[in-house]
Amino acid sequence: MQEYYYCYNNEVELLQALKSGDGTAVKAVFSKYFRPLCQYAEKLTGRLESAEDIVADTFVKLWHRREQFESLENVRHFLYRVARNAALNELRNEGRHQATHTELGNLYQEAHFSAEDLEEEEIRAELLAEIYQEVENLPDKCREIFKLLFFNGLSTEEVSIQLGIMPQTVRNQKSRAIQLLRAQLLKKGHLLAAWSLLFLLPHS
Repeated sequence: MQEYYYCYNNEVELLQALKSGDGTAVKAVFSKYFRPLCQYAEKLTGRLESAEDIVADTFVKLWHRREQFESLENVRHFLYRVARNAALNELRNEGRHQATHTELGNLYQEAHFSAEDLEEEEIRAELLAEIYQEVENLPDKCREIFKLLFFNGLSTEEVSIQLGIMPQTVRNQKSRAIQLLRAQLLKKGHLLAAWSLLFLLPHS
C-alpha cells in the first residue's frame, strides 16, 4: 500500500480527510489509483498519452465532487466510471486509426461492460498495477527478458535472436522472473496478484 495511507487509521478517516480537501488524503487516493486507471484507460484507447490525460482529468472531477462520496468504494467506482466514459467519448469523437463508423461502433459496444464486468476490470487493472510495479524491481536481465516476452509480445525465439542468447537462457530468465515476482507479491501481501500472475499477463 502506498505510503500516504499510513497517515490514516482507517478508510473512514481517509474519506473524511478527502472530503475536507486534505492534501495528503488526495495524494493517497491518487497514488493508489493513478497507475491502474492509466492501464484501464490505455486498454480502451490504445494510447498511453491519451490515457494519462484522461486519468488526470478524472482526478480533477473527483476533486470537485469529493464532498459527495459516502465511502471509498464509491470513490473507486466513480474514478473508473469517469475514466471509462472519457475514453469511450474520445474513441467516438476522434476515431481510432481512422476506424470506420461501423468499426468504431463495434469497439464502443464491446467496451460497454455490465456492472459485474466493470468490477472485474477494476480489480484486474489494480492487480496488473501491482505486478507491473514489481517488474521494475527485477534484476536487469530478468526485467529486460520479461518485458520483451510479456509486454512486447515477442516469442522465446525472437528474444533469443534479439539479445543474442540461447533460447534456454530466455526460458530460464523467464522462470526466474516469475518466481521473483510471485515471491515479492506474496511478501507484500498481494496474494491475489501473486496467484493470478500468469493469468493476468499477456501470453508470450
